[in-house]
Amino acid sequence: MSAMTQSLEDYLESIYVLIAESRPAQVRDVAKMLSVKMPSVVKAIRELKKLELVTQEPYANIELTDKGRRVARQVLRRHTLLDETGRVAPDSRPGRMPDGTYPFRGDIGQNPYVHERQQMKSQINILRQLQELVLTRDEHHQTGDGSHLDALNDSIDVLQQKLEPQVASVYGRLYKKNHIVISAMTNGCCAVCGMQVPIAQGQQVRLAQHLVTCSSCGRILFAADEDAAKNVSEPQDRDNPKTGISRFSAEELMVVDLDVATREEAIDRLAKAMEQGKFITNADSLVTAAMERESVLSTAMEGGLAFPHVRGVEGGGLTLAMGISQKGIDWDGEQVNIVFLSAIPVAVSAFYLRLMAGLTQAFSKEANRKAVLDAKDAASLWKALQKATRTTVK
Repeated sequence: MSAMTQSLEDYLESIYVLIAESRPAQVRDVAKMLSVKMPSVVKAIRELKKLELVTQEPYANIELTDKGRRVARQVLRRHTLLDETGRVAPDSRPGRMPDGTYPFRGDIGQNPYVHERQQMKSQINILRQLQELVLTRDEHHQTGDGSHLDALNDSIDVLQQKLEPQVASVYGRLYKKNHIVISAMTNGCCAVCGMQVPIAQGQQVRLAQHLVTCSSCGRILFAADEDAAKNVSEPQDRDNPKTGISRFSAEELMVVDLDVATREEAIDRLAKAMEQGKFITNADSLVTAAMERESVLSTAMEGGLAFPHVRGVEGGGLTLAMGISQKGIDWDGEQVNIVFLSAIPVAVSAFYLRLMAGLTQAFSKEANRKAVLDAKDAASLWKALQKATRTTVK
């Protein structure tokens, strides 16, 4: 059993305050509040779960258990002036409610200051979680054995029940047309269709007081997270267009010495290669998002392959990094030697499934697997990847 440390107390207190303010308590929010990196928060949440102080469903907010609320209040009393009703005394902490209190839902009482913006942000957060689960289910339909479909359907049903009637109605209408129903607004444009969002409409998206849909494609818009990983790859030269796997990867994204023990370390190495090569920003954010995706359903497949990925990495095209491990990596109980990490704009989610299918087909052949595992440097690995996918990735 993990021991409660001063560091864990700080994490628990931050989660308590976020929920008290009716703000989303997710990894990125806790990281921002404590000025730490998101992987550190992920590790802390794992320890708090062992202590039965918090819970977190895949892609959902962090929640305090009854025990967690009691312990958090004890911690808060030591750090602030908390009165007998469970309210934080005025001026004792930053970010307080208008009357200087932090009314906490449930054991401290309902918060009378929940604004439309907070409510709508919560609904948008649910929509984002819901879309990721739906796309994960679609992916499992095409590339998995179907063994996890029931669990994914149950998680989707739980999230759908949390939607307000009006939001559920809009979601249902859009879902019938396309499973991508919500899109980030990046650089003033809808990330899915690429159309410019009018200035006034863009301001409404940022305010998040009500649902705003793209006037071009009709999808629900939300303001992109400032600290999320972004794709910064250069646009293709029209006079010299790239073909095949070269459209998504490069020699700089080949890692031949993936000498790590865990999948998180493997993802971190590949994400750092993407960042150092200036293909993406904020590798730590990418790692956190990839591990959240892994917690829903492992991306390991037959043949010693794994396909960790993150959707919603906007700002450019799909980016693919590849790493090989001679000794193998424990990937949720599976032995993995070849890892493909992808940063995927939402708009190309369907294409990513075709790319993954092409890679799987190429490396189902033992000769191709042996060729990449025999590579001694990035240049030879890149040549081996290009040759293996010449006919399977167009």
